[in-house]
Order: sequence, then C-alpha cells, then structure tokens
Amino acid sequence: MKTLVVAILSVLSVLPDQQETISEIKVNSTLVRGSISNTVYQQDRTQFKEFISILNQDELKNAMLSTTYCLDFKPDYNGERSMAIKYDRNDKIFPISNEVYHDLFFDDPQYLQIDQFLFRCPDGIKVRKKNINYACVDMIAETILFEITDKDLASEIEKNRNDLRLLFVFKITGTTTLPGKTELTAATDYYLMTSLQKMVVYNHATEKIYSVYE
Repeated sequence: MKTLVVAILSVLSVLPDQQETISEIKVNSTLVRGSISNTVYQQDRTQFKEFISILNQDELKNAMLSTTYCLDFKPDYNGERSMAIKYDRNDKIFPISNEVYHDLFFDDPQYLQIDQFLFRCPDGIKVRKKNINYACVDMIAETILFEITDKDLASEIEKNRNDLRLLFVFKITGTTTLPGKTELTAATDYYLMTSLQKMVVYNHATEKIYSVYE
C-alpha cells in the first residue's frame, strides 16, 4: 500500500498545474477600465489619474505595487482603419490592430503599448509600428502579432474572430515620463511601467483560452 501511495504521489507531482480560467483571472485581479474606438484604446482617465496619484503617496504605494491588474483588450473589428484578423500561414502569426497618439508614443521595439501602459513583449509576441496621419492627427499604427503554430487552432480562431480578446495580467512597477516633458504638471505626463505576468489570447464568448504568452 505504501508503495502504491508513493507511486501515485510521484505521478501527481509531474502533472502540469491546472490552468487558471478567465473568470478566475478576472476575479483575482483589479480590472483596468477602458475601451477601444476605431483601433484606438483609451483607459478611463479618472482611474489613470488615481494610479499616478497613489504612486506619489508612500503610505499607499506599496499596496498598489503588490496588486495584480488585468486589462481586457477587445480589438475593434469594424472600425474604418481596423485590420482583418487573418492568419499568416507562412509566419504562423495573427495581427491585431491598435493605435497610439503620436505625442504619447513610447519608441522602443521591445515594448507593446496600450494607451499609456507599457508592456515588455513576452516570447511569441512581436510588434510592428508605423507613422500614419488620420484626419490631420499624427498616429502610430501598432500591430500586435501573436504566434500560433497549431493550424487547427488557427482555423478555430479565424472562425471565431469576432470573439477574440487579449487579456494582459500584470503588476504596476512605477512610472516614466513622456518624451520631451520637462514640466510634469499632469497625470497624463507619465507612462505606467508594468511587470507583465502573462498575455492570454482567448474567446470572449466561451472563455476558451487559445494561448498564453509569458
């Protein structure tokens, strides 16, 4: 009997941990509020200002830095400048459109930018960026590219493309200032730096997790 118990425990010890569900991730995180319109994501300004304010208060800062946050990114599928979510079978990647106002742009190819949140790209994620001008407004067109090597899974994602979401799970680590800012007079003069725990690609309707990038 003792030998059997030891054998069972040995098997259990090598089994992978059960994957956390989307609902569990969201329940265990503080949600970043925001929305996307015609490929431009903007965080709720009131919440953003609260984040910056707390980071300037020593008695509140530590609690904030230990909190796990999540940002649920819903691509704009119908916007005038939206990019079709179509699988590139040669490079085995999917493209997602996101735009950033030029004066808010953080110019570093290692980082993915969602409004004024900065995430270092994990393995399997790349970003392409180019300057555009729309209605006399300078923008940066950012294309988020995530790798899917399983062709059957890629076909499933294409079929259910309208339910595709990107969930960023992270901790806030501090701030850095926007380029060219010498007089810091407003919360919007800062970026929020993060430690990305994972980026989850999932189906919003079914909560099926397609892939996790860490």
